Amino acid sequence: MRPHHITLLGDSILDNKLYSRRRRCVTEHLRAKVHDRQGWACTNCAVDGAVLSGVHSQIESVPDDSTVLVLSVGGNDGLQMLGMLQHEGMSVHRVISKIRSIFGEFRVRYEALLDKLLKDKPLPLIIC
Repeated sequence: MRPHHITLLGDSILDNKLYSRRRRCVTEHLRAKVHDRQGWACTNCAVDGAVLSGVHSQIESVPDDSTVLVLSVGGNDGLQMLGMLQHEGMSVHRVISKIRSIFGEFRVRYEALLDKLLKDKPLPLIIC
């Protein structure tokens, strides 16, 4: 039987130990689920607070024996971009225009990350 190795990439959605307090974090939940299965492992490369550009360095930390990747990132980018919409006196037209611009920029950066990830680590990818 081929071993399975789940590797987590992204932000605090997956690296949530700080927020889970005394309860299990995502990594601990996954490890508990696969504990009794021969040859299964789980590695957390995700970093609390990470943005899209920060995942590029996480890719370098993916273990060579990984068999599947899980990615959850973008929330912190969204929070950073939210500030661009919080100017008083912006017209509805300007807000909509800004949202389109933010969406376009985010999409380009997300697609670039996925392209790099799939090129550098051609493994099954689960996107959350």
